[in-house]
Amino acid sequence: MKDIIEELVSCLRQNEAVMLVTVVKSAGSTPRKRGARMIFTASGKQWGTIGGGKVEYLAGELASQLIQEKSSRLENYSLTPKEASGLGMVCGGKVSLLFQYLDSNDAAVRSILEQVKVAFAADQGGWLFSSLTLTEAPLSFFSEASGWLGTDLSAEMADREVKAWESGLHTIGEKDYYIEKLQQPGKLYVFGGGHVAQALVPVLAKLDFQVIVLDDRPEFLTEAVFPTAQQRLLVDFEDIAATVSLTEHDYAVVMTRGHMFDLMLHRQLLQTPAYYHGGMGSRHKIAVMVRELQEDGFTKDEIDRIHMPIGLKIKAESPAELAVSIAAELILARAEKK
Repeated sequence: MKDIIEELVSCLRQNEAVMLVTVVKSAGSTPRKRGARMIFTASGKQWGTIGGGKVEYLAGELASQLIQEKSSRLENYSLTPKEASGLGMVCGGKVSLLFQYLDSNDAAVRSILEQVKVAFAADQGGWLFSSLTLTEAPLSFFSEASGWLGTDLSAEMADREVKAWESGLHTIGEKDYYIEKLQQPGKLYVFGGGHVAQALVPVLAKLDFQVIVLDDRPEFLTEAVFPTAQQRLLVDFEDIAATVSLTEHDYAVVMTRGHMFDLMLHRQLLQTPAYYHGGMGSRHKIAVMVRELQEDGFTKDEIDRIHMPIGLKIKAESPAELAVSIAAELILARAEKK
């Protein structure tokens, strides 16, 4: 979603109108579920995916038509087994796509998307409202920091607790909206800049994680070593709180150059509210780590917060394979967070 917003902002800044296509409803076995988005421009560019295949192709054709017409539409596609076969797909199900024409001259739309981009950059949450009433403003946005932008639905939403607003189709004041809850994405702290970290960080960067690499060796914290990291921080492993403060939205991955440093970090990270806490290690190393943490007074439940060994079990051995394994587990953790 963050990449889609950035591309939308970029296109509108360049005075290029776009068609935003959103999966607002899906049932059965469809390639992408609700919330998947794709952008089409009049010049033929596109970003994102709503599942590929013939449906995406048809969506592209319709998007091109609607851009010329400067209009929006809600379109339903049936993917029952027989119909899916006819579309060149193996999935069966039904999907509803919302086509929204976004005019680069619409100051309100530009302001909303700029604010959503700011919210992502500031690691803030919010709610994006896409109107299915096609004669109304296409987008509205609310966050506790910005208040309402676009259509003010505060009166209609007054009886609903903000934290309970969930993604999906909602009828608000007799009008239909697709609400997308923009999660506070959190930062992903990689402690240690060795071979596995060097293989992992580029993968995570492509997966829309905000990656920060920390080490006590400045030679590992250069742009040449970690060109895709958002930040590279020199840290004292004995006192990470002097450099960073982890929140309940953040992820921590420990992969330093030795057991002593790993243990040092796990002791400190267990005292933070970090959403995800992972550590590398062999079976023997993990057993020793658990014993030492127990001797420090940590309970079994507290120690069980640490994902050890980190990564999905795919028998990974090389740094590149370990990177894939770890990234897969982090994708799963992020999905479960939603």
